[in-house]
Amino acid sequence: MKTFVKIVAVIIMLISCNSNQAQQTGPVIENVDATAFKVLVDAGKGIILDVRTPEEVSEGYINNASTINLYDDDFNAKINLIQKDRQIYVYCASGGRSAEAAELLKKNGFSKVFNLNGGMSEWKNNGFAVVKPDNAKDEKIQQITLADFETLLATNKPVLVDFHTVWCSPCRKMAPVIDGIEKNYKD
Repeated sequence: MKTFVKIVAVIIMLISCNSNQAQQTGPVIENVDATAFKVLVDAGKGIILDVRTPEEVSEGYINNASTINLYDDDFNAKINLIQKDRQIYVYCASGGRSAEAAELLKKNGFSKVFNLNGGMSEWKNNGFAVVKPDNAKDEKIQQITLADFETLLATNKPVLVDFHTVWCSPCRKMAPVIDGIEKNYKD
């Protein structure tokens, strides 16, 4: 009889645990290996987020990654500029900081976060491509005062203003488009 009671208790516990898991909704963090992470990245449905330091990023990053240093004082403010309804693919050097960042993303309302187990080390060990940043300064970028900006806007010339950050992947993608517009309208 005791054995029967124990078996029934285990079955009830298993059913209870499974029903609790099925009821879980809301933000989810999934830890994945490098191969699964690459499949996600290649599908292009999410946002790739590199949370390493600028020095680490200068050694190479995953193509199209936005970079926000987890140690930045304004990390939470920066991640809250990212679309929360998109999947986020987060990584760091070895997986520790990205796991921490994944928790912060979850707490900030991101619905689906994928963390790269083993980080960039595991990515490289699998032979996956890494982009080396071009650290050359863009001589076309101008910084001007507010007074100069207002004077420029008062002219009859067309004016294009591009506000961007160095850590934003879409901003980097826009650079050649901006350069093309500048070339077509240089006069």
